Amino acid sequence: MKHTVQEVKFNIEQLRKDIIEKRLIENRLSLRKAAEQMDVSAATLSRVERGGKLEVDTLCKILRWLVAEPNRYFTH
Repeated sequence: MKHTVQEVKFNIEQLRKDIIEKRLIENRLSLRKAAEQMDVSAATLSRVERGGKLEVDTLCKILRWLVAEPNRYFTH
């Protein structure tokens, strides 16, 4: 039996949009204050907002802060 592997893509653009919208529009938070609430460094949040790489544990913290389901950011 042959198994196929589906490619899964992460939509960093949607994550960036959601973070910025919640941080600036909904809550009017500084980058540092939002990072503090997420329990990540301001440098890490800045990198993510610019579309940079992030670790899984950082993604989990951001998703918790956003109150978002992970599947919102993954596509097949």
